[in-house]
Order: sequence, then C-alpha cells, then structure tokens
Amino acid sequence: MEQSKESDWIIRLPNEDDISFIYSTWLNSYRYDSSLGKTCRNSVFFRAYTKVIDRLLADPNTIIHIAALPYSQNIALGYSITEKNLIHFVFVKESFRKFGIAKDLLKHLDNKLIVFSHRTKTVEPIIKQHDDWIYDPFVLYI
Repeated sequence: MEQSKESDWIIRLPNEDDISFIYSTWLNSYRYDSSLGKTCRNSVFFRAYTKVIDRLLADPNTIIHIAALPYSQNIALGYSITEKNLIHFVFVKESFRKFGIAKDLLKHLDNKLIVFSHRTKTVEPIIKQHDDWIYDPFVLYI
C-alpha cells in the first residue's frame, strides 16, 4: 500500500451519523484491547462503559474530531475524543493506521502537558514515544 499523506484525509467536526461509529468502535476496542475490558464480563462491561461514553460525549468541554475521506466526508477513518490537554480516546481504522491520522487528530492539543484517561495495547507504542504523557484513569471520576 502506498504511504498516505495528510491530504488523503480531512479533519472535521462530528455529525449525527458519526455517533454510532464512535460508540461501536470505542466500546469494542476498549473491551478487547484493554486490561480493564478483558477482565469484565460482556454484560457488565457494555452496560457500565456505555454510561462512561455517554457522560464524556455529553460534556460540553469534550472536543470530538473526525478524520474522513476528503472526497466522501461521510466515511470516517477515525476520531479523537479530547478535552483541553486530556486525551480520552483516539481510534483509527486498522487499515489506515501508521499514516499519521492520529497525530493529525491531536494537533489541537498544545503539548505542554498531555494526560490520557484510557490505555490499550494498541496505543502502547505511541505512549512509549511520549515520555511526558501522563496516564491518569482517575480523571474520569472527577
């Protein structure tokens, strides 16, 4: 596959059609790719964690960015859920990873202090590149 470049996608604000994509990918990614998700029964995890996502998406301080194809903006490649310098979740479809989409989704952060509230196996290589990022799952409870 040819290396993609930033002009291969756009960053836009979400629309109503994006919300089900966000819920589905966030719930499934976190369920099967995090140590927390792997330790819960499906019935417990999906019921309880849907409430966490509900709260984060309803918060007026939450910023949602969608990476989409420029020629078909209804096709989402990924998204970021952030709040000031707090990263809640970033997701990029597997076939579009390692092209810089996640980095582009996070450009609006000022990089002085980055805190992230969710940790998955997939994000570990990115975390290792940023010694100054702080993992704090407790920000979800403040």
